[in-house]
Amino acid sequence: MVTARQISLAKAPRGDGSVPLAQIGDVQLHRVISSKRPSRAKVLVVQVVLVAAILAGWQIAADLHLVSALFWSTPFRIWDRGAQLFGGQRLDGTTIYSALEYTIVAAISGFLIGTVIGAGVGLSLWWSKTAEAVVSPFVIVFHALPKFALAPLLVLVMGLGMKSEIALAVALTVVTSLFTAQSGVRAVDSDQVKLLQSLGANRRDIFFKIVIPTSVPWIISALRINIGLALAGAIIGEMVASNNGIGHLIFYAGSIYDVALIWVGTGVLAAVAVLMYAGVTLLEKKLMIGLHVQM
Repeated sequence: MVTARQISLAKAPRGDGSVPLAQIGDVQLHRVISSKRPSRAKVLVVQVVLVAAILAGWQIAADLHLVSALFWSTPFRIWDRGAQLFGGQRLDGTTIYSALEYTIVAAISGFLIGTVIGAGVGLSLWWSKTAEAVVSPFVIVFHALPKFALAPLLVLVMGLGMKSEIALAVALTVVTSLFTAQSGVRAVDSDQVKLLQSLGANRRDIFFKIVIPTSVPWIISALRINIGLALAGAIIGEMVASNNGIGHLIFYAGSIYDVALIWVGTGVLAAVAVLMYAGVTLLEKKLMIGLHVQM
């Protein structure tokens, strides 16, 4: 328990001339904390130097035969292979640009469909506690099920092509959206519900005026998770049941033992993942700002 003496000591000026924490306002405290954070430019420089050091060490180790270039390739070989692909070289009937477009379309489609369906089902369970009690065990079982095990079944049902890849991406994203929507529904303030009921509001009014606005931030928070899951689902689907896409390109490279091509595909996937994550993060910020403005 804080005593009066401790409070007075916290407020008293110090001998070294520094300002005690108790006398620092919220704005000043935020500035003090922010000043201790490293700048973005500094972080970026360190990251670039780190990546460059890893690549240089990799190349030197391969040149000195400390690392097998046959199994791991080298940065120079990977660069040359990437230059060939982005120069328009066709592999297994497709180009890197066509494969990249195919993967992005499948991932974004699965992301949107899975997010909408999951959020819709999660919100709709608010209407009936019985329905929630019945559905929840099945959702938990489906969540625990390895989704990649469904890939052969989806191929048999939907055939080869983008449909099965989108379905796999949806299977990976729908449960996350459902759980977050359910969490938002459970976070609804019961006092607000009682207040609206006392004013004569029906369940429909409560759903649209309280339940959905309360759940939206929860749903938005799942977007960054879902975009990564959707991309993973699309890639696995391409490896199993497609003749296009970055996943198929990596699978094809493994079949012909082109290690440099595997690394090129992996690097392209990493770049796509970063860009999609950044895009969804920006979308999340704009949606949250718009939500606060409306509220």
